[in-house]
Amino acid sequence: MEQVILVSTLIKQLCVAVPSIIAITMAITSAFNGIFKITNPKGKKVVSWLMAILAGAAFALTGGVTMFADPVANLIGGAVCGLFAGAAANGVYEWTAVENFFKLLEGLFNPQMKSEKQ
Repeated sequence: MEQVILVSTLIKQLCVAVPSIIAITMAITSAFNGIFKITNPKGKKVVSWLMAILAGAAFALTGGVTMFADPVANLIGGAVCGLFAGAAANGVYEWTAVENFFKLLEGLFNPQMKSEKQ
């Protein structure tokens, strides 16, 4: 059986899932780091990425992600949302390549911005 996923449904689910998972990830990561006294910055990042993926999967298991008819696909979708949340929580948007991509995207929609740079 073929399932059609509407883009609007996907966007609506992502707009709920990702911010929710970010909030859950930050709270769980902070508690985990405090309980296990993790102070190493690299260790904190690893914990944050893992907690984001687990939070995404848990969010899907509790019915927060229902994009697909197959529960396993929803679980994978939740984990992917967790990766997006982990990216946001770990400062991926500050990486030079990502920042340049967003500047390029903004320049495509704002021609005045291009002329100001020259």
